[in-house]
Amino acid sequence: MADSRHNRADITFGVILIGIGALFLLNTFDIIGYNVWHLLTRSWPLFLILIGLNILVRQTKIWWITPLLLVIVFVGLLFPHPRNIIYWNLVGRPARQVENHTDTLDSQMMFDPQIEIMDINLRVDAGRIDIQHLDEEAGKEGEKLYDLTFEYREEQPDVDYEFDTSEGLGSLSVHQRQRFQLEEIDIINHASLALNDRIPYRLNIESGAGHYELDFSRLQIDDLEINAGVSDLSITFGEYSSEVEISSGASNMNFNIPAGVGFRIDTENVVSNDNFEEMGLKEVDPNTFETEDFSAQERQIHVVLSSPASNINVEVD
Repeated sequence: MADSRHNRADITFGVILIGIGALFLLNTFDIIGYNVWHLLTRSWPLFLILIGLNILVRQTKIWWITPLLLVIVFVGLLFPHPRNIIYWNLVGRPARQVENHTDTLDSQMMFDPQIEIMDINLRVDAGRIDIQHLDEEAGKEGEKLYDLTFEYREEQPDVDYEFDTSEGLGSLSVHQRQRFQLEEIDIINHASLALNDRIPYRLNIESGAGHYELDFSRLQIDDLEINAGVSDLSITFGEYSSEVEISSGASNMNFNIPAGVGFRIDTENVVSNDNFEEMGLKEVDPNTFETEDFSAQERQIHVVLSSPASNINVEVD
């Protein structure tokens, strides 16, 4: 019996060490953006309660409750969803409590007919990114190339635009990299970018935890690269070919594909790819799935996805 109690205590202690170690590791790799030391100093009463509960129940048949609750807490700290009460109570306050303290940066550039293609680089530590097309008529006099609105706190983002006339290449860089206070993570930054639909784009996004709503239904995105931490990602593609590479932490992902466009996804280190066939995709190689008519389609979207734990949904309209 004594050995049994020691084994149970070892399991609980092991769960604590693995959970805290995992949080520090994810923080080191910038998959989660909050400061783990601050989190521990803020939530130590909870761990005292769990340790006390473990002392009370470790000699009973329900000894497993404490390690189970610890696992639920650690998993809850990985998903900054508005309905995740564990995350928002231990890590930070809801956005509505700090949104009045933000400032706004506006940046626009007028369209130049000499532009043939445009590179866009977005580096945002954490927050929300929305991308869509400009609501302007093509060829309209005085039309914009892009329109950026960026809500932030304390640190103003750097916005830089360049145009290489010899190559017809435009380049937009938006950089907002800072360490936030613990209670402000994932709720301060909100970048909203509207783009002219007359030229193709190559887009690179580097960000920590956040929400990304990317509506490319009327834009041509030739290349898309996303490096993100814990995130909620939604991409609506248009009728064009595109190469996409996504590397992320634990995430919710939704891909909306127009009918008549071939779609292929290569999954690397992805946990939840076992339901792709239910979405109308067939497995052509290990960890590679595509629509039935992929090879026959003139326009093809190819996604290479690396994510240790994700909920993935593919919709074909």
